[in-house]
Amino acid sequence: MQPSVVLPERPGGHLPLHDLSHASITMDMLHRLWQDELLCDVTVRVQERRWRAHRALLAASSPYFRTMFTSDYIEKEEAEIQLNGFESDIFDFVLKYMYTGYIELSGDSVAAVLDATEHLQLSALRHHCLQYLGDAAAADTATAVTVWRLARLHRAADLERRALRLICDCFSVAARDPDFLVLYEREMADLLTASYVNAKEDQILYALCRWTEADSAGRQPAFRRLLRCLSVTQLDPFKLRTATEIHECLQDPEVRSFLESRQPEPPSVRDDSPTEGGGDVLPSPPVQRCTDSLEVVLAIGGATCAGFSSGVECLARGYDSWKYSVPRAVSAVSGDVTDTEPMARLEEMRSFAAAAADDDSVYVIGGLRDLTSLTSCERYSVRDNQFSRLPDLPGRLHGAAACVAGGQLLLLGGSLDGTVTSRVWTYCSEQRAWRERASMPVARSHHCAAVLRGHVYAVGGIDAGGAYLSAVCRYDPDNDRWTVAPPCGSPRAYAACAVVGDQLYLIGGHSGRQWLKTVRRFSPLENQWHGLGAMPETLGQLAATVCDNRIYCVGGFSGCDYRRTVHKYNPRTDRWHSELSLHIARWALAAATVRVPVTRGSDV
Repeated sequence: MQPSVVLPERPGGHLPLHDLSHASITMDMLHRLWQDELLCDVTVRVQERRWRAHRALLAASSPYFRTMFTSDYIEKEEAEIQLNGFESDIFDFVLKYMYTGYIELSGDSVAAVLDATEHLQLSALRHHCLQYLGDAAAADTATAVTVWRLARLHRAADLERRALRLICDCFSVAARDPDFLVLYEREMADLLTASYVNAKEDQILYALCRWTEADSAGRQPAFRRLLRCLSVTQLDPFKLRTATEIHECLQDPEVRSFLESRQPEPPSVRDDSPTEGGGDVLPSPPVQRCTDSLEVVLAIGGATCAGFSSGVECLARGYDSWKYSVPRAVSAVSGDVTDTEPMARLEEMRSFAAAAADDDSVYVIGGLRDLTSLTSCERYSVRDNQFSRLPDLPGRLHGAAACVAGGQLLLLGGSLDGTVTSRVWTYCSEQRAWRERASMPVARSHHCAAVLRGHVYAVGGIDAGGAYLSAVCRYDPDNDRWTVAPPCGSPRAYAACAVVGDQLYLIGGHSGRQWLKTVRRFSPLENQWHGLGAMPETLGQLAATVCDNRIYCVGGFSGCDYRRTVHKYNPRTDRWHSELSLHIARWALAAATVRVPVTRGSDV
């Protein structure tokens, strides 16, 4: 008989185990079982090829298979299932990815793999394909139009904006892409009405003529409509006469009449005549097209020694200090700013607001004023240089985090009506309303959030009990689902985070006991955090934004003083540099980087 043994209690209670290698070991064993065709319980047929597989693995990897095997579909009980919609070689790539997490994309396969990921609802692989396409377009701008069309087809808003920016930056190169000649009228209109295009108006006209003459009979009516998207007054008369002699589409009597009128403002493109794609009405063009853009860092609102602020300070290349003005023109020789416009102010002073930005807009949401939480939200239009109100939040909110993912504005957590919440909202611009999404696993406020490879990461913060968190959760916007990510190390709130390339950087904050100057980096492919060199001083309640692949850390509280300093971090060299300081000390502020359309040189 085994003698009973009573062990003393371990100091500190139970000894938990979180074995990070367990998942990889289990997946490796499943891969071996699959290779040896052991315990496989389903056959998948694509075209004439067949694969043995495990239902549980397919269902765990793909919502498509999970629905198939757990709902009342015929395939639920069948030993062999047939898949249609993609080639067998592509499914072979994807199935190996499901078992190993590894795939090697190429220019020839990425579009087909992207189609398969949407069919099978493989969100992580889909975002990897989009990342590949974005990197390919950046490396070779001649492919930007092809990538832009793929992004529109797959409703990949982030990639669509990135590709359009590349087209606008390198228009003459992008216009040589064969896909440029097969653009639909609506796509051409969206391109021509972009806030800036880095090309002379004559170059844009020539490209439009080439597009028209690829199908002269079918596109001449569209050419008449699209011509109104051009800034006619910016066309060179001599080059226009030369182009008219070369291109038949310009010899149309209606076209000649319009061009000869040289109207100071192009008329609205709104037209009752039918257009490609079902009679869509084309948008009105800008009065004058800008030929370049400039990245501008904004420091928005926050608290100051004099109270709360609604002011916005700007820093752009060529500025000798932060300014309360936004650039409008730059020198063609030096690139220095030669003309500015007064920067708009927030309609309401606020601190601890959530902020998010894309190329065209900055959103400032909720916050504190005079120790009262706010329900108001504002949107800054880069093109109009103006703040406007958005619909109010469901309650008074401060300490939330916000980001733009897949074209959606997301708002995460915060202190809602005095209670720390895990709720998540998205803003629906068509209905001008806030819609609730799946809640975070943990309620948190004064955390930070960022978008990395299509997923949203909510990092740290303070929970409903006042405890500081190291917990990180990851949100998949495509499937409206949260999962737990590796913790960020020591607990922290009031920190800042930013994404450069495919790495997430977490900077400063407060641990619940002291202010921090530590920096952590998260790699999504390794799924782990790494420590980096410390920043020059302890800082919390700061704001961070990325400009020219550098992270700008703006303002904050050092534990002793409120700061107006700006520190710039270069992830490539892991080094910190001092930048121009703000005019006034700010903390609990927001920061964003926007691309401001400007005119260059003789275009002024």
